[in-house]
Amino acid sequence: MVGVPRLCTIPCGRKKIWDVNPEAGPTPARDVYVGPFAGMCRDYADRFFEDWVVLSAKYGFLRPHDLVPTNYDVTFSNRAVETITLSELREQIRRKELTRYQSIVILGGRHYADAVRKAFGEGYSYVQPLAGCRGIGQMMRRLRGALDSGKEIDEDDRR
Repeated sequence: MVGVPRLCTIPCGRKKIWDVNPEAGPTPARDVYVGPFAGMCRDYADRFFEDWVVLSAKYGFLRPHDLVPTNYDVTFSNRAVETITLSELREQIRRKELTRYQSIVILGGRHYADAVRKAFGEGYSYVQPLAGCRGIGQMMRRLRGALDSGKEIDEDDRR
């Protein structure tokens, strides 16, 4: 899909800057999620995409420079905790002009992929480079291979 406007979406992470530096204060989204998987997803997005966002279950779609005010523990996989609503995500897509992309690349697990697809809806092509992985270890190996080789994950890499 050469020349097609693409957006990479990466998941937030449980471990955040405030877990290692409680005095950090409001922090840009690109620096908030400090766990190894979140960091590797960020590195992949930085390397292969002009535009990317973090999907936070609390704050929604965050551009790398958007400030996250404080620590939180909200995830799409925990039904007991209130997450950002689908209508709020759709409003962010409109307000942040994310509708201009034709292809949405989704890094992360099933819950995040489902949330991205529901929020954007029909009319987009979706690519999930980590689909078929059997856990975070395999996802990280796939990301590390792409970062080391300087080549995006493609269909052949996902077998």
